[in-house]
Amino acid sequence: AIPFWALVAAIASIIIFGWLANRSRIAIAYAFVGMLLTGYIVATINIPQASQPTDSWAEMVVNVTNRPLQRDGYSRADGTIVKWCTDSVWHRSNDKVVLWLRADSIGAGDRLTIYGKLSKDISRHESFNTLMHNRDYVGSVSVGPSNLLNIEHRASPTLHTRATEKLAQYQRDSNAHAIIQAMVTGSRHAMTPQLRDAYSRTGLAHLLAVSGLHLGIVYLVVMSILKPLSLVHRGHRLANLLIIVAIWLFAAMSGFSAPVVRAAIMITIFQLTQFFSEEYISIHSLSVALIAMLIYRPGYLYDISFQLSALAVTGIVLWGVPLMRLIGSNRGVVRWVVASFIVGIMATLWTLPLVSHTFGYIPFASIVLTPLVALFTYVIIFAGIIALLMPHPLSQYLYSLCELAAQSQNALVDYVASWQWIAVEYTLSSENVCLCYALIAAITAAIAAINGRAKSRELMCDEPV
Repeated sequence: AIPFWALVAAIASIIIFGWLANRSRIAIAYAFVGMLLTGYIVATINIPQASQPTDSWAEMVVNVTNRPLQRDGYSRADGTIVKWCTDSVWHRSNDKVVLWLRADSIGAGDRLTIYGKLSKDISRHESFNTLMHNRDYVGSVSVGPSNLLNIEHRASPTLHTRATEKLAQYQRDSNAHAIIQAMVTGSRHAMTPQLRDAYSRTGLAHLLAVSGLHLGIVYLVVMSILKPLSLVHRGHRLANLLIIVAIWLFAAMSGFSAPVVRAAIMITIFQLTQFFSEEYISIHSLSVALIAMLIYRPGYLYDISFQLSALAVTGIVLWGVPLMRLIGSNRGVVRWVVASFIVGIMATLWTLPLVSHTFGYIPFASIVLTPLVALFTYVIIFAGIIALLMPHPLSQYLYSLCELAAQSQNALVDYVASWQWIAVEYTLSSENVCLCYALIAAITAAIAAINGRAKSRELMCDEPV
């Protein structure tokens, strides 16, 4: 509703006043307001608009971009309208849509010619409509035998579908395979409602979404492979660049989910600081990653995976890392277990209000289960990634190891999910969620002030009398 010229003038004025400000806190305040106004402009420009009329009959050519997710009597997939036709005139398009399918022969990469309507409403649930519109989907299209004119089967060229298809050929246990697919490739299409409910009830659903934990394991694997480059003159710089390439290839394979993009940007910044021999500051890297993602896609702000990822990593950086430093520099199994507990506790504390508000429960068991299940997680991800890189039959043996770890993990999760006390059903209101995070922010500011005073006293004591 604000005129574009007024926003630009306001941002320019704020930048000038911020630059002229003598006090750094005032300059930071100006920068913060300028960033919010810039975000307002970016969000306004990036509102998805359909290129064709909604709720009007038209002939459409649609590409299926992912593997359909099976439901009761139908399936759901993502698609892109390539072109559409009314009155014998074809118009090019690039609209992202949700496809409601009632045809079993449709798969990822297929090109469909249909005669139907583009509906602005994606679902009867308003919250799901808002979420999908914020993810740049313009609407939905129903596809069935009555309006499907032609189907052209194509091999999907994406890394994501190639990875899922390679792992699918080794499947023996369906539940174990669903976990492997979710944790290695980010595809959760094979998961049953019962399996989803067990992981949600125990608070371990975050392990099924490819995130910073998974990318961290990939980083360690690639770094171990490239370690011999450190023996070559300036070989470590080449290793830094190769790690960045490998990380983004894995992000592409897993479907570029919000947590993966966030982690990939942070690892990229870390590798660049190593390349240029600069200091790496985690909270600065996290801020750059989140701002860059929101500039690229403002709808991330309403994406629950983006929100949970940002909160969890912020809690780990601001509370978890300082606490882990108190453990000491000794390495070993004990330190790893304690650090895993600290990471799990901090991530749970920072995301607990949002989880309660969104999903209606408070998972207590995840604090204890996360470090235990992490053992199986490392095996699944490590062996799964190597299996994707290895040729047959070596990949089949590694997949068998993945399947054994996934079966053990599912057995543990199913056993704990049967307990009555592992989660409390409670939904926080929006006001209470804001109060919780205001309290967390106040505690963080108080800790920072105490640490700042302690450092000042140390410096005064070190000064010569």
